[in-house]
Amino acid sequence: MTFPGAVRVGHDPVEILARMREQLEACGFPNLMIFTGGGGIENCSGVPATINEMLVQAHQGVLRVFPVWPRDRAASFGRLRTPGAFLVSAELREGQVGSVVVESERGRTCRLVNPWPGRKVVLRRAGQADELLAGERLEWATKAGEKAELEVAGPGR
Repeated sequence: MTFPGAVRVGHDPVEILARMREQLEACGFPNLMIFTGGGGIENCSGVPATINEMLVQAHQGVLRVFPVWPRDRAASFGRLRTPGAFLVSAELREGQVGSVVVESERGRTCRLVNPWPGRKVVLRRAGQADELLAGERLEWATKAGEKAELEVAGPGR
């Protein structure tokens, strides 16, 4: 099961999905386990690990949403757990990322590759004034249990 590795190195997402479908059709069970004779835990975790990595990644302390997902395919996910004790939710429609929600379980600094390159981002948290973030990498301090919503800033911001 090399699909998660292919995602991590940024391989073509359309090819990843096509080849994974071929594997599932040839050797897959209804629970998405791929059995090719032998193997262990990777037989039952390859498909979900691949999809999770395509939707959200956390590498070296930096979150990325839809890093290896075909931009012409709508997708959404809710509360996927990432290293750093964050639960991340996001949606992709018509090639554009909608809002991104990050829930902090431990109150650590959150770093996110800006899903709207070149655009400013509004950060909303309960009980606080909206913040405007900018740059290739967005960063903010969190509190345990806090939920932050990010969306592209509208005109005039």
